[in-house]
Amino acid sequence: GVPRQPSAGGCASEQPAGSCGVDVARARSSRLRAVRNGVIFICDSVTEQECLARCLLGLPKTQVSLLSKVTDSSLLFLFNVRTRQLMGVFQPTCPAGMDLVPSAWGGRFPVQVRFRPLQTHAWSGQVLSLPESSVSDVLRYRSASTRFDLLL
Repeated sequence: GVPRQPSAGGCASEQPAGSCGVDVARARSSRLRAVRNGVIFICDSVTEQECLARCLLGLPKTQVSLLSKVTDSSLLFLFNVRTRQLMGVFQPTCPAGMDLVPSAWGGRFPVQVRFRPLQTHAWSGQVLSLPESSVSDVLRYRSASTRFDLLL
């Protein structure tokens, strides 16, 4: 995989990590009862930089049904549709919601979740990036298209 470099200084989120207005310890304890799933967020080369700089992933309003699928134990990924690279693995730092940062991406992607790398000790300012060909076995493609389901 190819490491990607987010903006200098890591995430520039508007809130400190873990300050999401929820009891993070209680949410983490529910992880033992939760079934782990994965959710893929889509970006292009422009929105990728904003995702990494803000530590925020977003989807269009048409994907609002995915909000209930993102739990504190979900594994999150970012797929660049131009470069066909899958980045991750990330984990939510807060419950997913609508318009957590209303100004992000000019308001085009209101279904949002804040994230951090799954292994923070390995973060060192870089994100693992894999070509689509190396993960195509786990993607559920829709017929003969290059589109796949966002929920793993």
